[in-house]
Amino acid sequence: MQYKGIPNVKNLRKLFFITVLSFFVLSNGVFAQNTDQPLTVTMNTGWVEANTSVSSFSIGDHVPITGIMNRNAYVYLFAVRPNGSVSLNFPANFASYNPDSTDNVIWGGEGQSLVRFVQTGNEQGTWNYVMIASLEALSRAELSSLNTAAALANPSLSTEWFVAVAQQAQVGTSTTFTQIQKEASFLWPHFQYLSANNLIGR
Repeated sequence: MQYKGIPNVKNLRKLFFITVLSFFVLSNGVFAQNTDQPLTVTMNTGWVEANTSVSSFSIGDHVPITGIMNRNAYVYLFAVRPNGSVSLNFPANFASYNPDSTDNVIWGGEGQSLVRFVQTGNEQGTWNYVMIASLEALSRAELSSLNTAAALANPSLSTEWFVAVAQQAQVGTSTTFTQIQKEASFLWPHFQYLSANNLIGR
């Protein structure tokens, strides 16, 4: 005899199974929807978040570059110098790039972003920074083909999903950002850590 108010064990098992199944179906629907979203990248050059104007930096200064992705992606950061030469700043230089490594995977949509500080050296003029994010790792041949400004302006890649964005910085004798602005920036602790561990510019 079943007492009123005490649920049947079989019913509890059915309810539990239905609840788990419903959660699984709904979760997969949400995950599928998220992975169907086009890959987007928000890039910023400067110490101030959402800085839209072209920033100026003194010779030998460090240019902070941030990139935020809405999906997990492989990220590559290129610097186009005023003389037109191109260098790969992240995840490594052209020579030591390993396509099988996942060191450059940024977990987009989970609060993680790419933060880099690129040293300008003594080259004055307009620096262009290009960030490419893709859902598949670029091959060594594909990466090597992106060694000119023209190739970066119109990248031809085999992966179906990729986004290329660019920002500029002026390097000369003046600077947009004061030391107070730098130390007030959310990027300052990152810069201090990387500087202390000799990781700037790598």
